[in-house]
Formats: sequence, C-alpha cells, structure tokens
Amino acid sequence: MGCGLRPTRGSGTRVAVAMVTVAMAYALALPAAAAQRYDNAAAAAQRALERARLARAAAELGSQHAQQSTRLAGELSEALLARAGARDVLAAQNEARVAELQREFGLIVDTPERWQPDDIAALIRGARALPETLFEQLQRQPVRLVRRRQACLYGMGRYSERCPTFGDDGRVFYIYDSPPLLGEGPVEEYAVLRAEEQRELQLRRAVVHLVMVLEDRARGWSNTFDWQQVNGWHAALRGPHNQDVWGYARPMGMRSAHLDFVTFAEAYVVRPEDLLLERQDESEVARRLEDLDPNATLGCQFFTASRALRSFLAERAPGWEEPERVLPRAAMAGARCPAFEAWARHDDLDGFDVLLAAATSRPQSLYGHLLLHVKYRGGGLVRGVGFEPVYQFGALTDSDVDPIDYLIKGVVGGFPTVLELNSFRGVDRLFLQYEKRNLRRFTLQLNPEQSHRLLERLWESERRTLYPYRFLNANCASFLVDLMEPALGLDLPERDGAIIMPTDVLDLLASVDNGEQGRLLIKRPDTLRSGREVAQEAARTRRALLLSLADAIDADRPTRAHFDALLEALEDPDPATRERAYATTETLFSALATAHPDQARLLVDTLYNSVLVERFFMDNAHYARRALLFAAQGPRPRLSAQELIARRRALYRDEDLIARAEAQAHWAAHNTIDIDPSTVVWNPDEQAVLDHEAQTRASYLRALKAQSALIDAHLPDWDGVAYLDARAQRYLERMKAIDARSKGPSGRHRLTLGGGATNQLRTHLELSYSPIEDRLGEVRQRGYRGDIESRIFGLDLAAEIGPDLRETAESLQADLVIFRYASLQRTYGAVRRGFLDAAGWGLDLRVSHDGRRDLYFGLTATPTLLMPLWRARDDVNHLVVGLGAYVGFDAHRESSALLGADLQLRGQLHLFGSYANVMRLWASSAQLASLPGGWRYEVRGGLAAELKLATFGESPLVAGPFIDALYTTRDYRPLESDQSPFFGTWRAGLRVELPF
Repeated sequence: MGCGLRPTRGSGTRVAVAMVTVAMAYALALPAAAAQRYDNAAAAAQRALERARLARAAAELGSQHAQQSTRLAGELSEALLARAGARDVLAAQNEARVAELQREFGLIVDTPERWQPDDIAALIRGARALPETLFEQLQRQPVRLVRRRQACLYGMGRYSERCPTFGDDGRVFYIYDSPPLLGEGPVEEYAVLRAEEQRELQLRRAVVHLVMVLEDRARGWSNTFDWQQVNGWHAALRGPHNQDVWGYARPMGMRSAHLDFVTFAEAYVVRPEDLLLERQDESEVARRLEDLDPNATLGCQFFTASRALRSFLAERAPGWEEPERVLPRAAMAGARCPAFEAWARHDDLDGFDVLLAAATSRPQSLYGHLLLHVKYRGGGLVRGVGFEPVYQFGALTDSDVDPIDYLIKGVVGGFPTVLELNSFRGVDRLFLQYEKRNLRRFTLQLNPEQSHRLLERLWESERRTLYPYRFLNANCASFLVDLMEPALGLDLPERDGAIIMPTDVLDLLASVDNGEQGRLLIKRPDTLRSGREVAQEAARTRRALLLSLADAIDADRPTRAHFDALLEALEDPDPATRERAYATTETLFSALATAHPDQARLLVDTLYNSVLVERFFMDNAHYARRALLFAAQGPRPRLSAQELIARRRALYRDEDLIARAEAQAHWAAHNTIDIDPSTVVWNPDEQAVLDHEAQTRASYLRALKAQSALIDAHLPDWDGVAYLDARAQRYLERMKAIDARSKGPSGRHRLTLGGGATNQLRTHLELSYSPIEDRLGEVRQRGYRGDIESRIFGLDLAAEIGPDLRETAESLQADLVIFRYASLQRTYGAVRRGFLDAAGWGLDLRVSHDGRRDLYFGLTATPTLLMPLWRARDDVNHLVVGLGAYVGFDAHRESSALLGADLQLRGQLHLFGSYANVMRLWASSAQLASLPGGWRYEVRGGLAAELKLATFGESPLVAGPFIDALYTTRDYRPLESDQSPFFGTWRAGLRVELPF
C-alpha cells in the first residue's frame, strides 16, 4: 500500500501513537464527516493506551484499531497523491497540446496559463479539420495566438480598431470572448448548441479563419471568377451584387470577397453538427441530433459556394476528404438533403427553357422580359405542363409606390430584386392572356451535371439572394446570367456593362459551345402566342374560310350577301349582336352541312376560329370585371418592400414544402375577390362593365354551342385531338420556315460603311454604328418582333471629300440618335375596340450637326402616331404612314426654336429567300414655325436595297445600293447674290453592313 504504516504485534504504546497521528492527519485532509470518524478512532486509541498496562485484551483491541487506521492512512496518502498527480497530468497534457499546436501547425499559444485546457483542445480540433498542406506557410512563419479578455461576436476580430483580428505585423492573431449567439439568418445554426459548445465551435473556426486568410492572401482564391460569381463580386463596382445577408456565412462577409471567402470557409469546415456527431453516444446529444433538420444545414443551403471551396481544397490537398456528416433524419430519408431532392425531382427532369416575353408599349417592358422554365416528365404523376415551375427576377416595391419614385428608382436603382416562383399556368394567364405578350422559347442544352447544378442554384437563390434593380444593366436579363453562370462551369463572354437587354443574354448564351451538347442555347420554333395574336389570326382565318366557302358551294349573289352580313355581325363589338349572330350561324351552317356534307369540316373550322376570337373577348371582359370588383373591396393593407421580404423569409424558414404551399395559398387569399356584385350599388359606367362581361360570356358560350351542335349532328366521328394536333403542326411548320429565313442574332453593335457620289459629283463617305438597333420589319430569331424598331445611342457620320482636309471637315454631317423607338403592335380589325388599337407609336430623340449648311447643332424630338396601311403577317412587308409633332432647337450664328408637324412614310418589301433581302423606302416632310419668327420646312426621302452576300457564324454580310435626298430651308449659310434660300442635295452609292 505505497507508504502505509504496518503495526508491530505487542507494542501497544507505539500502536496507540500511530493511531493518533494517523487520525489527526486524516482529519486535516478529508471532509468533516470523515474527520469525525477519525476523531473517534483517536479517542479509542487514547483509551487503549491508558489500559495497556492492565490487560492484554485491551492491547489486542488497540492492535485491531491500528490496522484499520493504517488502512485509512494509506487511502489518505493515495488520494493526496492522486489529486496532485491529476493536476500534474492536466498540466502535462496542456503543455503537450500547446507544443503540438506549435510543432504540427505553427500556432504559438501566447501565455498558456491564461487559456482553459478545453480551449486549447478546441484549437487543435479546428486545426485537424483542415488538410495538413494548408499549414505549410504557418510552419515556416508561425503565428502567435493571443487571448483577449473582451467580448467580440463570434470570438474573433472584426478587422476594426475595437476588435482587431491581427496584430500590426500580421504574426499575431487575437481570440476573444463571445456571448451566446441567438437570432435569425447566419446565426440560426448556433441554436442547436449550448453555450460551452458555441464557444468550442468559435475556437475551432478561429483556427480555420486564420489559416484560410493566409492561404487566400497567398493564392488569391477569393479573386478567382469561380468564387466571385457566387455572390456577384465580379459584377459590382462596390460591394457584392447579392445584398441578402442570408447569403453569407457571417454578415462580415459582405465587406469584401476575401472576407466572404474566409468566413464561409470557417463555417464550411467546422459545423455545429460536427460537435454533436462527435458525442452522439450521449443520449441528450443524440436527441438534439434527431431534432436537427438536415435541410437547414450549410451543406443543403450553400451548394454553389461549397462546390467552389471544395475545388480549391482539392487543388491544394488532392487526397483530403471532408468528414461524412450523416444526420439521423437524413439517414431515415435516404438522402443528404431530403427537401432539396424531393423538390428537384432529378429523375423526372426534362430540361430548361429560357422564355422571352415580347416587348410592350409600357416603359418598363419596352425591351421584353426573360424567364426560366423548368420542364419535367410526368414521372407517373397526373400533372401537366401548367404545374411546372417558372422563375423570373422581379423588383419588389411598396404596394403603394409613388409613380415618380417608381420611375426614378427603377432607372438608377433602389428596388430589391428577388427570384420569384410561378407556375407555367400562371405565366400563361399573366403574359399570354392579361398582358397579351408572346413567349418565345429557347432551350438550354445542358449535360446532367449542369442541370443538377442549375437546380441547386435555383434552390439557394430563391432563399438567399437580393439583387439591386436598375433598368439598364441590372435587370431580369443580367440576373439570369448571374443565376446560371456559376452552375454551367463555362467561360461566358463578357457582358456589356452599360446596357444589358434580354436579347443580349440570348445572344451571349447562343454563342457558347457546350461541348457534346452543342450550342448552349437554341431557339424552339413553337412560340407561345398571346391571346390577342391568336384571336387576330383566327379572325382573319374565319373571314378567309367564309369567302372560300362561298366559292366552294358556288353561292349566288343573295347567299354571298348573307355571308357578308353574317361576317359583319360576327365582328361587331357588341357581344349581344355576336350572340344573335351565332344563333343564326348554327342554323345556317347546319343547313349548309346537310346540303354540302363535304364542307362540314370547313364549317367546323370556321366555328372553331370564332371560339378563339370569343375567348379573347371573354378574357378581356373577365379582367375588367375582376379589376372592378377588386377595387370595390376597398384598400388592401399597405405592404412595404421590406415587409414583403420578411414574408419570403418566413416561407423558407423551415424546409416544409406543404407548409410553404399553405402559406402561399393564405397570402393569395388576400388578393381573391370575395364580394357579391349584387350587394354593391354601381354607377352606370361600372354596371356597364359587369353587363358587358356577362354578355361576352354568353356570346362565347353560344359560339361553343354552335360548334358542338354542328359536330354532333354532322360529324359524329370527329377526332378533336387529331384536329388540334394538325393545327399545331401547321403552325410549327410555318414558324420553322420563318426561323429559317430570319437573321440569328439580335441587332447589337451594328456597323455599316458606305460610299458614293453626290449630285455635285463629290465623293461621299459614311459610317454608321449602333450599340443597339432593330429596324422595323426585321425578323430575328433572338431579336424583337418585326413590328418593333429600336435604336439607342446610334451615331451616323458622313462627309464629302474635298480638295483639302478643311473643306472635307466643313462638309461633315453627324447624327447622334439618343433614342428611337417605334411599335406597330396594331390590333386586327375584328378584335379592335378603339382607335388606339389600330395605331402604333414612335419617338425619335437626336442631336444633329451639318457643316454643309452651317448648322452647328440641332436638337429634335419627334413623337409620332403610326398607322399601318399594309402589313403582312410576319411584318417583313409593310407600308406605314406617320403623323407626329416636331419640337426642335437649331444653334447657328443665331439660334431658333422650331415647332411644327412631321408627316412620315416608311415601307419595306421582302425580295426573296432570307429576310435580310429587302427593299426599304422612307420619306418625311416637316412644316415648322421658327421662333421668334419665320417658317421653315424640310423634306427627306430615300430608297435602299439590302442583299445578303454571305454568313459568318450566324451574322450576315449585307450590302446594297442606296439613294437619298434632302431639301430644306433650315439653311443658315450667309446668302450670296446668286444663292437660293434653301439647301438641296442628293447622293447615291453602296452600303455594306459588316457581320460583327
């Protein structure tokens, strides 16, 4: 027993003394209860000493007590040594850990006695979580870890004066105290940990932070495009493009790409679940692990950043593998991220389409809109294309935003933009029916890995992305590239930073080669047409069918007159008149089908086209009625943009798809109409809206009844599905033919060179450049419709070559077209309901200089009303007349303001083959009052042919002859004796548009 005393038999006195001594020592070392026991033993020993001379029995009794006391004394000695030994062992272990940190990792613990042993152990665990190769720099140049007794969130410095992260020489790294962290966003992950566990997590992450700072400084990982594109550091002049703090591991990550990288790295390498998994054998920890939702962990929320970091670590340490983190709920579900896997439906994924919504006359959609359609196969589910998700970036505004504020912030920035989810059915209702905009479809040709990554990017962007909106260069188009680029793994061409349009993005994606998949983006011919366009074509087809029917049955004059009257009634704006006309049509067509059974299918076709027209009218009346009833319910609660963002936060707080759907349904209920129209007193205009909707619905139902009655009576074997498929196939073939003739790219960066001679036989040279230009009548696969013209910041230069440079310079003509836009989105007569439905509009803003007539500079603005006189279906062929106001200012030796009218004529004729082969005509005549006094006029005109000579890539080389003329009294040269008070000239030559 170590140093215990062994008594000698027969030596009573020494035994008693030993008992007393041992009892006193034990009493000093042990707690009070134990000391009392030994006091009793000492008293007994004293009594034995007094009786030692009297009896042997008393001595033997004392010997027994002595043996017990010896044993207790041995235990006391052992306890004292164990306690001293434990302290020595802990000290030795701590010293060994401190030495290990310095030897293995190059980390010097400053003043070790100020650190708790558990803190040193946490630092070692944090270091061991990283690949060994990342410590090479530290082993060459160690860093000292200094403990500061002050609080700083996350237990690390904030690169500030109050909480510095590094010392002045960069070889000292500070670690701080930190209070427990609770809250939303980046700190939500701490909720699963107790206070002491949070501290351990922070210490582990501190080591990772230090190491990744040094590695990033040495290797520049945060400056690579792979990292910067995650949160858009490459796309912003100052700060990240993504303004959502939830998109960062720590708020400090929003300060720079470097801090974004290192704070994410610390959160990626050391996670809360790591601490729990290490102690999962403990029942209480196991319960917390079971409650931990794997869908809310970093690995299931930050796919793109995780992938980028893994690639850096794999490059630096090829053999390193991160630990398996199998959470109980993930194991039960059989997926690492159960909610994501259920949402993504990888096995049923059929691909992605980019949708281009046609431009409209509204300022916010002059250049269209881009959406992303995720397509799925059935996968055994009874759900059609209408349920498929469609994503778009949209600006969030206050529900009662001021129109002026809306315009200013929309242009210069101020609105946040989020990734919005809709269904394909919702997009159909919004764009095709309500806004009456076509949707062109373009397929992304992706491999399976790219498709998987794009789904990951959609998942995380829906939850953790807020972009600042600006109309010109931070919009639905640029954001779509920001969304897709990290997922594709391709080097996309640089984007124009000043103006980014939807068609620019289509060109960019179409120009990229995606390996075995071919071009990254290709056009689908099956454009989805708006309700208005479908109705317009149906009305024209109905008219043509009735005329062909009259010829087929060899109708006499009274019958033809009856057809004409019927057609006029069917095209009447009054729905009651149309309803009566369909009743007449049912009777007439039934008689005709009986008399001419071979024409029964033509009659059904005529009625089907009538149904399409009536459906368009019914949709319009429905939306008008809905707007009226919605307004009658009174004002809705005002919601700010921040409140809308908070709602989105609540949606994604828990990855519960069913709960999210219920919340969305609840919010949608706020926009439902729950008012009974019969309980409201309407004024005459409002009542007229309700009556019109009811009558329009009745007319639509009457057209359906006429069609079904004709089929039931005369075509009992009618195959409606085959009929619709045949119509769709004819439309598809027509669109393929249009695409085959169309130019591929949009009208971006157009450069034209020209030369010829003037009426004075002087050599004429010209140059024209436009960063954006789409001409009226141009049909492009990735451009706008042929009924839209657009030019922004176009520059036209021309000069007549003289005998010397000075005379050549004096003949310089320059036009800077600031903004030119024209739209012919005219509604066909049968579905027209007002004068403006028949007319288009245009606007031209420019600055001009003409040295030939001493015009220093002229400012003009010409808003115009356009009226198509002749227009083919695809708008390549057209003849348009325009009447507009002319407002100008001429600066010369004197200045004058101009105000008047401008009459325009423009036309185009397709010649043959490609739609690039056309003949163009333009003319204008302006009658102007010159202020402060006088009258001036100006006549311009020209004719040009354009012929495609070759194609380079997708861009055509176009050339052709031209002739144009100018006659004006805006001539500011000093009059000479034989000079007329006007300027007139003409020129002719050849123009070549280069294919780049």
